[in-house]
Amino acid sequence: MNGEGTRYRFGPRERGGTLAGWRAGQIVTVALGLLVGVLVLRGEPNPGGVVVAVIVLVTCGALATWPISGFR
Repeated sequence: MNGEGTRYRFGPRERGGTLAGWRAGQIVTVALGLLVGVLVLRGEPNPGGVVVAVIVLVTCGALATWPISGFR
């Protein structure tokens, strides 16, 4: 070995994304899911409300991250 470490070449940085690479629509989807989840828990503070809130959060998280028609 000649003393030089392994060199890597990375592709160009992605410039898209508002926050942590997420687009505005993704952020709005997750924010709405959080809002609805909190409202459900405030209205139904019992195990059934928790189940509904978790379902809402998981659904909104999936909608925000699932690729649709080639879009990320």
